Amino acid sequence: MIFALLITVTSSGYSQKYDIDKSNEAIKFFKEKDPDISKHFSTAYGYAILPSVGKGAIGIGGANGKGTVFRKGTPVADVNMTQVTIGFQLGGQSYAEVIFFKDKDAYTRFIEN
Repeated sequence: MIFALLITVTSSGYSQKYDIDKSNEAIKFFKEKDPDISKHFSTAYGYAILPSVGKGAIGIGGANGKGTVFRKGTPVADVNMTQVTIGFQLGGQSYAEVIFFKDKDAYTRFIEN
């Protein structure tokens, strides 16, 4: 299967484009589903939350999601994720995703790239 993944972060003069309440609801969901994840939210330098990623395919597939990047618990940027796949596939799904950044270097690489 061939795929391409594109993540864009918008933080220049950050103004909230996407609903931070949805991101906070996703955080609450993750914590309720897996209590052990709470420590990651409190110890990570930052994290990106994509509350709803939609994915579908009929031969050629795609996924798209929007969310918020947090640094030390404070929303600082919007994030978009887009994925394109080619190969044998059929169906669709929706899911939430969280990406944790262990330290400032990991966070900075994500924001800058």
